[in-house]
Amino acid sequence: MNQQDTRKVRGGSFVIEDGDFQSMITPEDFTEEQRMIADATKMFVQGR
Repeated sequence: MNQQDTRKVRGGSFVIEDGDFQSMITPEDFTEEQRMIADATKMFVQGR
């Protein structure tokens, strides 16, 4: 099994330090299931 580098980013250091863009996660990377879970959580918190 391949071990990945799991370096933590502290505070706003991502703004001034070089980073690996391959390891960044954006909402566009979420699966449909992950989006559905996020929507259900938001509805629960809002009391709908």
